[in-house]
Amino acid sequence: MIQYAVTDSACLIALERIERLELLPASFEEVLAPPEVLKEFGKVPTWIEVRGAAEREVVARLRHEYLGEGESAAIALATEIPGAAVILDERKARRVALKLDLIVMGTLGVLVRAKELGVIRTVRPLVDELRRVGFYLTEDLLREVFRRAEEH
Repeated sequence: MIQYAVTDSACLIALERIERLELLPASFEEVLAPPEVLKEFGKVPTWIEVRGAAEREVVARLRHEYLGEGESAAIALATEIPGAAVILDERKARRVALKLDLIVMGTLGVLVRAKELGVIRTVRPLVDELRRVGFYLTEDLLREVFRRAEEH
């Protein structure tokens, strides 16, 4: 089971907008974020461990692949923590992380995990809230999330 998660700012922003930021520390033993992500998010929740990637050249190389500063730093940090998931919602960043053999999860994956752990009862109301606050979701993604959450 995944114990550690490195998050990008998109997940933090999305969960804050629906007032469910607590799902992250409730779903992982430890949540980490590089300083670049917290700069984008604008605050540092007490439960986040702030840790920069030791391999700064990896961050620079990822930035060269036209990823955002926070995404690059989160992916680089995740490469340094064996077995950690990296939480990314942007498609290009997810592809890059998968090429690096990282465990990739998005905001919706966090919701499914929270349900699997018994932190929440259903994901559907939270998905509806995310949509209401402007979180973009394709119909294919929704079907997959509800299938994984066993909410048909």
